[in-house]
Amino acid sequence: VAQPLFERELRESVNRGVNAAVLSQLTDTNNIVVSATGDALADLRAGLQAAAPSNGYVVAASTAVTIDLSTRTENRGGMGVRGGTFVSGVEVVAVDNLSGLRIIPASRLAVLDGGMQVRSTGHASVDMRDSPESPAQLVSLWQTNSVGLLAERTFHLEAAADADMVVVGG
Repeated sequence: VAQPLFERELRESVNRGVNAAVLSQLTDTNNIVVSATGDALADLRAGLQAAAPSNGYVVAASTAVTIDLSTRTENRGGMGVRGGTFVSGVEVVAVDNLSGLRIIPASRLAVLDGGMQVRSTGHASVDMRDSPESPAQLVSLWQTNSVGLLAERTFHLEAAADADMVVVGG
């Protein structure tokens, strides 16, 4: 009964990690920096105006900014408090440990998404440690009636030379 819950949480955790990896890969000295105004909608507009022309934008936003934008009357796409379509062509993703906004001109990127796989097994031995330096204890999943879960997500990201990310605040 608990395994589907663990698998869902594992998938969500891996997706958060992928979001962080994409932002890290796009962060460099060529990023366009825009000062924050303190108003989420004004910051979004300023970031979109500073971004390269694109058919669509992905906006990574702090949790507070995402919640603010989700409650605005300008939210014509039905975006919720964790993100979604703000207006046609503007997708917002909540990133918990982010400050401000990151505007990504999506049509200037190419992504090869290998997808996510979650696999389980009850027939393996696992090296258990409290920390990487701690002594190992080999535990048999079969003998302890346990299940091991492995989540794997692969992707490759290529950006055009003019696909600079816009950083608003933070």
